Amino acid sequence: MDTTYFNEFVTTTPIPAKEVEAKLAKAGILSGFPLDENRMLWCATELNDERALNHLIAALTEEKEVDSCC
Repeated sequence: MDTTYFNEFVTTTPIPAKEVEAKLAKAGILSGFPLDENRMLWCATELNDERALNHLIAALTEEKEVDSCC
């Protein structure tokens, strides 16, 4: 990839953002930043590849992962 990008976005969570942060920390994943009770600020760069994003999704949804990551 020859282009650098940086994106920030906010998500709303059905559970408290602090719980999301704690759950991801247990999985060894740095979460987004809790903004309030149910919103988190996330960022992604060119260093966040599809495998890493799938690892994050699996941790959030408690899916069994096929490959370990990062």
